[in-house]
This record gives sequence, structure tokens and C-alpha cells, in this order.
Amino acid sequence: VRLLVAEIGRCQAALRSGFVAAWPAAVLDALERGSFSQVWAPWYTLHKLLAGLLDAHEHVFSVDGGAGTATAGTPGWAASKMEALAIGQRLTLYLARRVARLRTTLGERWWQATLEVEFGGIGEALVRMAAASRAAANTSVADEALGLARAFYKERFLGPLSRGTDALAGLHANTHLPLLTAAAQLAAEEARRDASALDGAEEEMDDWEWTDAAGGEGVRSPRGLMAATVHAYCTLQLGYAYAGTGGSSVNEHWPTAPASTGASLETLWVPEGLEDVGEANCAELALRGECERSAAYMLSHCAAS
Repeated sequence: VRLLVAEIGRCQAALRSGFVAAWPAAVLDALERGSFSQVWAPWYTLHKLLAGLLDAHEHVFSVDGGAGTATAGTPGWAASKMEALAIGQRLTLYLARRVARLRTTLGERWWQATLEVEFGGIGEALVRMAAASRAAANTSVADEALGLARAFYKERFLGPLSRGTDALAGLHANTHLPLLTAAAQLAAEEARRDASALDGAEEEMDDWEWTDAAGGEGVRSPRGLMAATVHAYCTLQLGYAYAGTGGSSVNEHWPTAPASTGASLETLWVPEGLEDVGEANCAELALRGECERSAAYMLSHCAAS
């Protein structure tokens, strides 16, 4: 892992912009032009890179001495730990400033159109980056990371959910499950910054309001973000889950109609592990007080797989 981190750092240094990926920045150019047929899921792969750097920083280079870790007695462990974070921070700053500039130039409608391309858990990774940067006393990167995480609020999906409307039917589950976990984690991170933000959680959903904390970008308040996750999870479990596996999708897609409409939800299809993990994460975040149920849910999926 230390070698991987060092080599990624060398690639980033050679590019001199903060950008680093397994493909050139021209791939983002194509996405931003709307050439969706030329590229697919560049933000998805950026999530994997950023999440991997954070994993190296938080888990591999730890002082715990667990299996596979670089302990405090290993030469260079501290430098590798901070280098993994620094690479991720430089990449975050590049991406945040690029997206902010383009959203200002081309507008929110354009940006929402780019979110129709699968972008994975980049929002969740950015929230993690904000927390790690804040812990390292780098508040400027933390703020930029949260700002970019807010940008991945997909209005067509999360907006209706936050108002209690079923927006799941027929959608690609692998694309949208990470949005739910990112929304819940963003809500928690925002709430830490404003401890009163989640006060009155018993209020009606109609009372949950927009916030202008990000300069009027249309990002939901912490209560609204959490509402979307909770409503989606409950809707999945009550309306879309299949008997036997407990999964909610077939061939990576949710059914075109929930069971409450009379649609048949019987299948021999076992959801892939990525969907299982996504729904389990959603369950944990939506139902923090019911971790036992979340654990039982995950075990049933692993057994089915």
C-alpha cells in the first residue's frame, strides 16, 4: 500500500494540477460537454481512488498494529499516512474548484444533467474527506470537500424522497443507493457543524425546509437529507424487497412498481454484493438505533449470495 500511495503521489506531482486518475482529465471534459456516449462513470472511478486513499490514511497506516497495518514502529508509517491524505486533499481541491467554476459558468441545470451518469459514492467519500481534513486541522479543505459533496445532490431523485414521495420505481439501484448513504452522512456532518440543525426531528416532513448554507445551491437541510434516506429505506423494505433474499433489485434495477400496486415481487435473482452493501449501509444510517436489524439484514444477504 505504501508503494501504491507513493506512485499515485508521483503521478499527481507530474501533472502539477492536483488531478490524478487512471485516465486523463480530457475524460471529464467530454462528460462536461454532454458527450455521455464517449465516457461512462468517471466520477465513479474517482470515488474509488479517493476512498482508497482515505482507507490508507484511516486504516492501513494505523497505530493499532492490527493485521495488515503499518504500526508506529514501522519506518515511514506516519509519513505514508499523511501522504495518502495529502494526495486526496489535493485531488479534492482540484475537483471542487473545477466543478464550482463550471457550475457558475454553465448553471445548475447543466450540472444536474451530468448527474444522470453514474457517479457512485463520491459524495460519501467527500464527506469522509471533510471529516479527515478537519481532524488534521485543515478546515479549508474540509469546507471545499463538503461544498463538493453538496453538489452531488441529485434533485430528481432526492427531492421527491425528502418530501415523502416514492422516487424509486424502475431506477438503477447501483447508481442511486450510494446517493442515499451520502445524503445521510452529509446530514450527520452538517449537523455536527450546527448541533441544532436536527432539533425537532418529530416535525412533519412538510416543515423540513431548504437551507441557503451553500449560497442558495438548493441543497437540502440536514433534516431533509436524512428524510430522503429514511423514506427510501422504508419504501424499499415495505414496497420493493423480495421474500427470501430481502433484496430489492433485479439485474441492478428496482421494479417498475412496488408490491402495493399489485406487482409480483417473486424472483430467483440474488442481488449482487454491491447492492447488498449499499442497502445495509442505508439501513444503518437510516436506523441508527436498530443496528441489530441492520446486522441481521446483512447476514441474510451474504447467506443468499
